[in-house]
Formats: sequence, C-alpha cells, structure tokens
Amino acid sequence: MYLDWQCNSLTVCLSVVSKEDHSQSASFVCVLLSHGDEGVIYGTDGAEKFENLTKHFKGDRCKSLVGKPKLFFVQACRGSQLDDGVETDSVSEQTSERIPVEADFLYAYSTAPGN
Repeated sequence: MYLDWQCNSLTVCLSVVSKEDHSQSASFVCVLLSHGDEGVIYGTDGAEKFENLTKHFKGDRCKSLVGKPKLFFVQACRGSQLDDGVETDSVSEQTSERIPVEADFLYAYSTAPGN
C-alpha cells in the first residue's frame, strides 16, 4: 500500500494505518522525509517524538503485524551539529565536491534503545 493522501498529523496518519488489516502483508514499511531533531520528527502540526509514531505498530496495538518486520526509514536531522563533510574527486579536475562524512550509511537495529 502506498499512502499518498494528506493528513493533518503524523500521529493520526500512522494510527489510522496501524488499524488496517495487514494480515495479507509480509511486512510494513514507513518512509518519513521531513525535518527533525534528536528523537523527534517535525510534521505540519509540530514536533512529535519518534516513539509516539512507532508505538501504533507494536504487537499489543497492531495484531495483524505481529511477527512481521516493521521497517521505518527516516530522512531527517537528528541534532544541530554540522557535518563538515569530506572532499571528493570530481569528474572535472578543476572542481571538487563535498559530501557528508557519514553519507551512504543505513543504521538499523533489531532492538529498541535501552533494550
């Protein structure tokens, strides 16, 4: 399923989706492209704790996804530090390009923080 309708709240959108029947699905994937800070994602209704967005899909709330992967990909800042980047070679010898030091990484954990 691809969700392309507008919501007035990230929490409301994810709550609605979590209540759908996912019994015929092998997994759930959520991609969030937004702004953020440590532990929060910004939506049109302000900052929301990331844990408040994912809690709707926990086994006690979303029975049809129990035992299935629930993947959350977030493209958003997680703090205020700036990454100075690293200079790379360019196609043209006269120009160079800077990319973030931690570019091209995907961090995924099988457990929640603190567990």
